[in-house]
Parts: sequence; structure tokens; C-alpha cells
Amino acid sequence: MARPQRTYREAHQDVLTCDPVVTVEPSAPQLASRVVDGAARATGGRPANDPDWWRQLAAAMGCLAVVFVVGLWVTGQGPQELGSVSGALHSFGRLTALLSSVLLLIQVVIMARVPFLESGFGHYAIVRTHRLAGFTSFNLLLAHILLSTLGYAASTRLGIWGTLVDFVVSYPGMLLAMAGAVALTMVVVTSVRGARA
Repeated sequence: MARPQRTYREAHQDVLTCDPVVTVEPSAPQLASRVVDGAARATGGRPANDPDWWRQLAAAMGCLAVVFVVGLWVTGQGPQELGSVSGALHSFGRLTALLSSVLLLIQVVIMARVPFLESGFGHYAIVRTHRLAGFTSFNLLLAHILLSTLGYAASTRLGIWGTLVDFVVSYPGMLLAMAGAVALTMVVVTSVRGARA
């Protein structure tokens, strides 16, 4: 007859039969679940297996990520540059880039099939949120490109097209950024076509 394995807190020897018992350490997910359960009980919150609790935690973490990114923009002197037209274009260009990148990260996380997200939101809500975050981040990326180009064009005499060429030729990493923007545009176009088909 097989005896159940004991946890590390129980004795290494069975009290009745004096047989040695193999001890098993809890896995990392079990420990994390115990910590979350304990914290939830200590603060009067919901238990960790409640989907509504996980949904609220995930939404709060997403909002905190957006607030963190806006805080980076504020500490990077973003609001102070709003005094001139070119400064405002530069500043809003950086803000749209930061928001676009954090939404892309959120989009990847929600489609990663994380168990607590799936149990908290459900598959269809995750797909809808993925779509909303995807289109919003893509539109913010396009706004970043437009605002940054207009901001630099306002401070030089090259004009819009000359500024775009100057970006690609003179600034390091801009050729890769342009290739990434083209690749992301192709992904969006093919996903829209696939959704409509």
C-alpha cells in the first residue's frame, strides 16, 4: 500500500509504523498561492482562487503600468516642454511612444495564456482586450511617428520629407525603428484581413 508523501513540515518518520517517509518541498506556484492566500486573508480580501479577485488585480497592474509610464514622461521634463510648438510636438511624441510600448507589452502579456488571467477574464474578454490594446498601441505608434517628425521639422528647415530622410540616414537605430514600424504595420494589416475573412 502506497503511503502519501508528507510535506517538509511533517515528521520524517511515520508515528504508527516508524517507516521513513519521503518529504516533498512545495513547488514555487504552491508557495506563491499560499502567500497570496495569506495576504488576502490578512487584509480581509478575497481568496486567491476567486476569478473576480484576479481580474481586479490584473486590471490594477495594467493601470499601474500606464501610470508608471506617464510618470516617466513627467519626470523626463515632458510637461515643461509644452511651452513651444516644437517642444509640445516632441513631448507628446515621446508620451505616445511610451504609451504605445506599454500597451504592446500588456498585449503580449494578456495573450500569453497566463492561467490567472484566463480564469479571471475568460478567453473572449482577453481576445477583445488584446484587439483593443493592439489597435490603440498601433494608433499611438503612428501618432508618435507623426508628432516626432513634425516636432523635428518645426525646429529645422528641412521640411517633413527632409526630416524623415534625415532621421533614417543620420540618427542611429532609426533604420531599425523604421523597419520595425513597417513590420508592425504589416502585422496589423494582415490581422485585420484575417479577422474580416
